[in-house]
Amino acid sequence: MNPSSISASIIALGLVVSASVVAYTWRGNVNANQTVTVTGSATATFRSDTGVIRFTVSATGSSAGEAFTRLRGRIPVLTAFLTAAGVPGESVEPQPMSAFAREEYANNGMPTGRILYHQYSQRFEIQSGDVDKIRELSLTLASLVEKGVDVTVEAPEYFFSGLDALRISIQAEAAANATERAKALVEATGRRLGPLSGARMGVLQITPVLSNMVADYGFNDQSSIEKKITGVVSATYRIL
Repeated sequence: MNPSSISASIIALGLVVSASVVAYTWRGNVNANQTVTVTGSATATFRSDTGVIRFTVSATGSSAGEAFTRLRGRIPVLTAFLTAAGVPGESVEPQPMSAFAREEYANNGMPTGRILYHQYSQRFEIQSGDVDKIRELSLTLASLVEKGVDVTVEAPEYFFSGLDALRISIQAEAAANATERAKALVEATGRRLGPLSGARMGVLQITPVLSNMVADYGFNDQSSIEKKITGVVSATYRIL
């Protein structure tokens, strides 16, 4: 073999080795940069342990004094109703009375200067750990109209005192679920799950148990006694 042939062979071998090293390095870099992103979720149900109901008692009269007197006369009727319903007096929080004068307006929309009637109102709030009692009151308070008491009942609200701890727990469960999903996905391809490289907590959805309501900024239901909390975590892992 002449010297030029030997040189050509050496150069060719060098190119092959070089290409092999480059290819191996490239594959190593690709593998090192490969990741998988999965979404994990967790759900739990819980029961509210505090209920709040608010309602307003009103009375009208031809004068402010008459409206005030009528309202004062209806408070004992309300008190007797709540006592019979098993509501402790100390759990009833009355708000300051408010007065309102209803003016008469002409067809052109201008006030005539005449007062049609005066109204006095008082708002009450009841908070109790007996959420079933609160629900019952929301359904029965309106019957006070049969006793001559004008009452407007607002929708009750229900809360859970352990919600902060439950939020942390459900997010941890969602993260664990994300890890399980990622591991199963990666191992199915013959690879191994690497360390966590990033995670994002989704907003929590607190809804009635049988509801699928979702809001972009989270949902915090206060209308139901039995609730459901759903947490979502998006996690990214390296693939080994």
